[in-house]
Amino acid sequence: MPVEELNEISKSAISEMGNMIMGNASTILAERNINIDITPPSLLTGEQIEISSKVSTIVIPLEIEGIGAVSINITAEEIT
Repeated sequence: MPVEELNEISKSAISEMGNMIMGNASTILAERNINIDITPPSLLTGEQIEISSKVSTIVIPLEIEGIGAVSINITAEEIT
């Protein structure tokens, strides 16, 4: 379905995509005896958002036609 604007439904869809990506990743890792806990995704929107973190983050940039740039940030830390 075409997305005309970044409204509540499209924001929800982006969050759900994050759930699906991390759910699939956790299943693959569990099959390799690597157990992880995932948290619900956070969706931040706006101009010039800055996130500060002391742990490594993987950034996946996406360009969505008609919407613009979207970055998916995945941060992981080992809990002992």
